Amino acid sequence: MDGARAVSFPAPMGNRTVYRVVDIADHFIQPHYFRTQTVEFRIGSELRALNLLLSAVRRIRQVLGISLRWLIPIGRALIHVSALLGSTAGGVMVEISGYSGNERLSETWCVSAGEGGERIPAVLTAIAADMVLRGEITGNGIVPLPDWITRDRLVAELAAWKIRVAVRSEGGEWRAFDDGAAFTKSTPILPRMVV
Repeated sequence: MDGARAVSFPAPMGNRTVYRVVDIADHFIQPHYFRTQTVEFRIGSELRALNLLLSAVRRIRQVLGISLRWLIPIGRALIHVSALLGSTAGGVMVEISGYSGNERLSETWCVSAGEGGERIPAVLTAIAADMVLRGEITGNGIVPLPDWITRDRLVAELAAWKIRVAVRSEGGEWRAFDDGAAFTKSTPILPRMVV
């Protein structure tokens, strides 16, 4: 298996095994624009058979060096059938670690939906497009998140889509972002640290 790793999402998703399956643009964009040293993109289904199949396709592509675009329609159909056997819960998790002075810190953020999780990748784009159409965003190019939307508005916008935000520090317990346990109005969306 290609880099299988156990991760723990907030409820209702819980524990999942995730794999390196596809290469994404973030492998190049993150280091270039944000000086990120390591970028990993992993996905995982609650169905082990689907995970094994997706991982096998990635390995074949790597070894043979051929395009597997002809598999896209088959893969979409397989994922649709697999969705009938599983749930539509989904989540995206971002782990950030680095140093603040001499202290090593880590924080994990997660957005998740108990159903309709497939919407999550498109929601930020939809929120931004709506703000552009309303004239609330006038700049262009890659902009740091706090420069175009406040933390509180982001959480509210995601909640309107029935997407929850949770955070944990140093691998601890997940806390709902809006529970007030660790945040004040002055808390930045992401901590300032060198990664």
